[in-house]
Amino acid sequence: MNEKLRQMVFLLASLFLSIIISAVVVAIFAAVVYMGGSINNFQIILFLLILSVNVSISIGSIIWILNIFPTVFDNFQGKRLVVINYGEKLTSEAGSNEEKIPGDLFSETELDIINILKSNGNRMLQSAMVPLIHTSKASVSRALTALENKGIIVKMRKGVTNEIILDETRFR
Repeated sequence: MNEKLRQMVFLLASLFLSIIISAVVVAIFAAVVYMGGSINNFQIILFLLILSVNVSISIGSIIWILNIFPTVFDNFQGKRLVVINYGEKLTSEAGSNEEKIPGDLFSETELDIINILKSNGNRMLQSAMVPLIHTSKASVSRALTALENKGIIVKMRKGVTNEIILDETRFR
């Protein structure tokens, strides 16, 4: 999970809990007063201390949330859903009327892998794929890992190699 997103979740949780604690403390104090219970100076000071600490936590959480909120979604700026037509060769080059995949979304090796998978029935052994791509075995392995992390392919162990399967649900 992204570090900024993790911070955001923590801050939202602390904000929620501090508001709940403040509400419970106020409700208990009000119930004691309403029921005619006696409250001494120590209890009033304790009540105000607990309430002020929780209000401070709430305000601090809100300030930090407002500071990091714009950066949480920075990774998604300018990105768009890509629909890949099975009938066309994938490319990251610009200047054509056809829909192209942005170059920062897939590397050239990743695009080659997707094209090879499409031309081989959406599945193939990794060992058979490596000779078809004009790069090192390590580069192919890194690209496959990146595609797997993006949810584009699924790797299934087959003996000493992997069967690479293009996730058909990602492309319509």
